[in-house]
Amino acid sequence: MIFKVEPINNKEYHLIQSNLFKGSLVYQNWFSISKAKIAIKSLGDFHVAKKSTWKSDFYIMQNNLAVLEFTFNWKGTVQITSHFEKEIKKYVLRRKGFWNTDYFLINENNTEICTIKSEFNWRKFKTSYEINVLESNNSIQDQVLYLSLIHCTILISTMAAAAT
Repeated sequence: MIFKVEPINNKEYHLIQSNLFKGSLVYQNWFSISKAKIAIKSLGDFHVAKKSTWKSDFYIMQNNLAVLEFTFNWKGTVQITSHFEKEIKKYVLRRKGFWNTDYFLINENNTEICTIKSEFNWRKFKTSYEINVLESNNSIQDQVLYLSLIHCTILISTMAAAAT
């Protein structure tokens, strides 16, 4: 199953599957990536909440409850904990290579769940993403996870650009 995440402008991305709109990732300002909202048609709105001013870690919140928790570490991976429906699942987001901008997500059993491929369009000066889902139960909560992963990859690339 393939999802596409298309940039609408500098602040908004749409999650599309088989030419059907599934949800959106919207930033409050083009320069503030810590303030974002994820909207899924049948689940409602989620928002990004930073854990601390000094850390890159963040939560995805719905009704003041953390449903996803993202923790960055020094190995270059992101630990993800899902709290949907009181069931805790753990994932790890990794880069495919040092110079590569593609990512993959694995679960607790080291099974690859999905790959994320970014494609920068020089004419539009925007990045679109393709999420190739290898293993999924095709739940609506997965769509929140996919848009959260896109937010995470945007955050990583922004931090890398700021460091240079």
